[in-house]
Amino acid sequence: MSCSDFIKATVLDLETELFNEMRDVIIDEYLPLALARKEDCSNYVLAEKLCDYFEKVELKTGRSFEKTVEKYVQDIDSVVGSRIAREPKPQKNKPTPPTPRARKYYDKACYLRKRNKESKRGLVDYTRIMLCLYTSIIANGNKDIEDFNYSISVLNLPRIVETLRKETTTLGKKPKFETNDAYASDRSTFILLVIMFYYMKSKEIVGDY
Repeated sequence: MSCSDFIKATVLDLETELFNEMRDVIIDEYLPLALARKEDCSNYVLAEKLCDYFEKVELKTGRSFEKTVEKYVQDIDSVVGSRIAREPKPQKNKPTPPTPRARKYYDKACYLRKRNKESKRGLVDYTRIMLCLYTSIIANGNKDIEDFNYSISVLNLPRIVETLRKETTTLGKKPKFETNDAYASDRSTFILLVIMFYYMKSKEIVGDY
């Protein structure tokens, strides 16, 4: 999946109200643009600017767009995977307890992403499950969960972003999800997250889910 194909299939597919919301979030928070008026940034202009942005990310990080997407997947998994209840261990002469629902869906998300690694659909399915799981983790005080709400309607982008920014895990001396560097992979993770959130919301409106 090339960057241009991804942007065309997501950003250019949004209806006007959702596009305007997404544009404002991306320009205000993440995309280094100098614009007199955000309102003058159409979907085609933003699509072009996003492709330019990811090209600069590739030059800065040495990662292709596909690798940048994979980094996004790994970043989301890093705050979800360890907080999903484990598969119960079988006990001698006792029925094995059922697998927690959250574990079933987490394993499903990983499988779908692996099976459809090159497709937008695989990324959408992965993101929906993982963000719904993360939302339940947040609601549970960032503790392990056994169940979760799978409805897109429970997703709150500002809350998800705020919680991600508060994650304290460090990689060496570098905090996780540090967005000060405009063209670092951490900021690109947030941009991909915003794009996927609004794309999923658009599909919810038209009844695809």
